[in-house]
Amino acid sequence: MKDKTLIYIIFSILIGVGLGLGAKTYIDDFKNINIVRSNPLREVHHNYEFINPLLACELSEKLDFKEIRDLSQALGRLEASTKKEGKLERASIYARDLTNSRWAQVNEDMEFSPASLMKVPFMIAFLKYAESYPDILERKVVFNQTEDENLKQHEKPAKPLLKGRTYTVTELIYNLIVYSDNNAIEPLFDSVDGKYVEEVFKDLGITLPPKEVQAVEDYMTSKAFSLFFRVLYNSSYLARGLSNSSLELLSKVDYKKGIVSGIPADVKVAHKFGEKNVKNSDSVELHDCGIVYLPGHPYLICVMTKGENWEDLQNFIGSVSRITYDYFREDSD
Repeated sequence: MKDKTLIYIIFSILIGVGLGLGAKTYIDDFKNINIVRSNPLREVHHNYEFINPLLACELSEKLDFKEIRDLSQALGRLEASTKKEGKLERASIYARDLTNSRWAQVNEDMEFSPASLMKVPFMIAFLKYAESYPDILERKVVFNQTEDENLKQHEKPAKPLLKGRTYTVTELIYNLIVYSDNNAIEPLFDSVDGKYVEEVFKDLGITLPPKEVQAVEDYMTSKAFSLFFRVLYNSSYLARGLSNSSLELLSKVDYKKGIVSGIPADVKVAHKFGEKNVKNSDSVELHDCGIVYLPGHPYLICVMTKGENWEDLQNFIGSVSRITYDYFREDSD
């Protein structure tokens, strides 16, 4: 029964009933694939909007890519000045140029609690499972949860689930990602074996602490979490179509502050935010990570923060995003 329920979930993600994803067949058309001469590790496939498949991802990790020192220094100055103003306790920033893998960082090894960012590897785990179980069925779920898991959240879902209403699993996944609706977790994950999520972390070389540790301790860095977006963009873990669909869904996230606030409205962003109230403290953690599709120069950015004022943290992330966007835009000119 567990396997069957999980299959329903994955199928619903793939077919995207009524949610704009659509039923698609992702078959490589080799006639449309060309090797980019300037970067022989990558391929161009015109059917995919959100990914740029990497043909030799393992090789790329061994190359000596350079730090973007001037961007790192600019972001470091922003972090220091914001802390001095009392608007930030600590922050970690990791940015990566997706055209040549150069990177910039501030406190990249500082750990935080990823909170709702974890919904991204959950989705990846479902889709990885789907590769082994292609014959999957649609399913409908009656939402009867009594406890509201969104009560303590600062950013509450714009369109929360309604008790007694029947939802397709696709709609539940949509709410989970797009609206970050915590109430979608229980009906989706009751019958999901956690080993599939653990396998994703294991496959990507990330150590996931026990659940009791996750609940009370910081355990994820901005650089480590950025790997989930990199494997989707590079299509180096999931099949190309599944990677593209995942980023397409993440591009629909309705949180328009943080990273999105720092760039022009016409630039697409596939991202996820996470928030956590720190126990026995007045502090909160706010994070935002994703891919900014600057035309001709896409880049990855992940910002994790901790402080006492929600607005200050949102503004800080927005400022980090603006500085990073301006750098890459000027670098493209």
